[in-house]
Amino acid sequence: MQAAGCHSMLFGVESANEKTLKAQKKGFSLEQVRRTFFLCRRLGIRTMATFIIGLPGETEADIRRTIRFALKLDPDYASFNLLVPRAATDIRKEALGKGWFEAGQNILDQSGTYPIMGNEYLSAARIWQLKNEAFRSFYFRSTYLLRRLKQINTLYELRHNLANGWALLTRKALS
Repeated sequence: MQAAGCHSMLFGVESANEKTLKAQKKGFSLEQVRRTFFLCRRLGIRTMATFIIGLPGETEADIRRTIRFALKLDPDYASFNLLVPRAATDIRKEALGKGWFEAGQNILDQSGTYPIMGNEYLSAARIWQLKNEAFRSFYFRSTYLLRRLKQINTLYELRHNLANGWALLTRKALS
């Protein structure tokens, strides 16, 4: 794949909870995820994993398990996102029915940047805190930072990485 020009792949892992993956109809197991990331690493393909923090049915312990799973997978990049209950989806219907948020609440913000709903176990504010904890746990590891530094080959890459790092730090400091 790399010889054909494939240098990176993004995977929607979402959760480290098998029950959640089944409920969300993801169609894969955690073992398949582990194997896929192993193969990509072996083939020299960079990986990005996306995770959703605060899916229905997930407790704080489930979210912490997802954070640990992200650290073990050790993708090149990870994105920790909030659930966005988009219009006409089953999750939105469930969230409205269970009172996790109000119908008109932040209807225009579909970005997932700000917490707009909790679930049956966690408030929106707590899910927001856990999302930020996941981000810090992943990106502020010395092993991750050293690996990123080793991958820099040009002055442009150095400037680009420093600018991105600074933007992430300031954005997270303000949130």
